[in-house]
Amino acid sequence: MDKIDEDYVDLYNVAANKRTTFLHVIYPKSWTPPQHVSPHGGVIGRGNVEKTSDNVALRFSVPSIPAADENLFNVMDYGAKGDNTTDDTDAFKKAWADTCGSTDSSPTLLVPFGRTFLVKPTEFQGQCKSSSVNFQIMGDILAPDGPSAWEGIEPTLWLGFREVNGLSVSGSGRLDGRGNYWWSHKCNSFDNNEDCIKDAPTMLRFLACDDLQVSNLSFVNSPQMHLVIHGCQRVNVTDLRITSPATSPNTDGIHVDNSQHVGINQSTIATGDDCISIGDQTSDIYITGITCGPGHGISVGSLGKDGVSASVENIHVSNVNFYSTTNGARIKTWQGGKGFARSILFENINFTDVKNPVIIDQYYCDGSHNCPDKVCSSYHACIAPQRVF
Repeated sequence: MDKIDEDYVDLYNVAANKRTTFLHVIYPKSWTPPQHVSPHGGVIGRGNVEKTSDNVALRFSVPSIPAADENLFNVMDYGAKGDNTTDDTDAFKKAWADTCGSTDSSPTLLVPFGRTFLVKPTEFQGQCKSSSVNFQIMGDILAPDGPSAWEGIEPTLWLGFREVNGLSVSGSGRLDGRGNYWWSHKCNSFDNNEDCIKDAPTMLRFLACDDLQVSNLSFVNSPQMHLVIHGCQRVNVTDLRITSPATSPNTDGIHVDNSQHVGINQSTIATGDDCISIGDQTSDIYITGITCGPGHGISVGSLGKDGVSASVENIHVSNVNFYSTTNGARIKTWQGGKGFARSILFENINFTDVKNPVIIDQYYCDGSHNCPDKVCSSYHACIAPQRVF
């Protein structure tokens, strides 16, 4: 073996040229191995340390990562600055076009660590050529400050993915929606101000994306809902951190509708609306390991608005801690609605300082509507709380 400098070894060059590499490096005894970062900003591995009498031996495993010239598409290579100010939207779009168009296995778009990227409203479109696509967010992505960036385009979306199957969106990065302006200028039912804002953007929306994974991300200060899953099947959401002020309006943490076979796991959600809301045409939803609060709890609904027919079934919620929420387990339906909400189970739930631990509301009205009394909606809700404390 060639002699290795005991003070420094360039692990990055190895990581950039090998799929999986094992190194055995000798360092001085006083050295402490860091968590290593790839040249593109992603964490590439940790070392196993064995101390001897004089040295520290590090056997370092580099996970499988795509080589820079194969199927890793770093937004920096497309002109992104990541300086918190420059508009990096075009760089993201170009990087996505190459990622989605790649025929390699599991191409990856990389948003590198240590930088903040200003990105205007953008929807990343499929279908992609590869059956699995990665969107790795290691750095931070920042929304425009205020509604001017949405002039002439859909006002209800900041970032989205449409018809991208086999998609994984993950990383240690953060999405910042900069929602303060939107919240302070939101219209309400008593507001005659013509300059108030009626529609605000969702932070991240997935539309018709099957076999979807979303993990390890932080969401802060969305103008409206933080994460929306619509028309998707076989979805796994895990280890998210979602935060907005308790006073921020309509900032649901995760909203699911028209989707089937969805798991939401091991996440912390603190917002001004529902931590998780489950909408119409949704079934086989499994929610576990959630910390919720502040917020409005975990809700099925609202269903049946304007008398429409709706259906929700096979909802399983377990191992949830509610802290300082207005509600815990909730089902809400509008008067006059039709359909059903059935086979809904909440179990192993802990409530701390919760105003309405369990509530079924068949006369729901959100305050922005004039809601006259109607015949109670014909929903059949079967909720079976077990071991609720």
